[in-house]
Amino acid sequence: MKLFVPVIFLGLLSAPLPGLADLPCEADEIHARSIPPEAKWTKAEPTRNLGKQDQGWIKQALGFDWRLVHTKDFAFIPVPTARKTPLFFIQRFDLDWCGSGGCTMTLYDCMLDKNERGECTQIWSSWAEDVWFPGTGDKTYPDFITGGTDLFSYEKGKYRAVCNVTIKHS
Repeated sequence: MKLFVPVIFLGLLSAPLPGLADLPCEADEIHARSIPPEAKWTKAEPTRNLGKQDQGWIKQALGFDWRLVHTKDFAFIPVPTARKTPLFFIQRFDLDWCGSGGCTMTLYDCMLDKNERGECTQIWSSWAEDVWFPGTGDKTYPDFITGGTDLFSYEKGKYRAVCNVTIKHS
């Protein structure tokens, strides 16, 4: 008889439990990843102060909604990557009503097309939460953690949840 671990929260488990099977994964999830301990994670710092270049990329990402940048309902989180074009989160807050597009965050992937024009594509979206970077994954598309509990890794052309996370010992 196989036993299954019901729920694993990052930070609560530092190694797989002996004798217990891995969590069953959904078809669109990544089976397992190892990450360093929380002390080595980098917390993303949302900002509203953007340089001219970042504002240009946000205009590409948001289109007509780019005016959101100048409101308290907006925060920009750059993703630390080894690439020329940005990968960034935009967090939207509507404190009166978190729904209908409020209190969300979206990850945008920006590239230059063959004519050197910027183009941004939405590649991931969820509720607005703290974002951490564990320093793992592809340098172009690094892994990230939302809310301190959910790890996302880039695989097969998209970010996918990781269903079994092991925290490495230092």
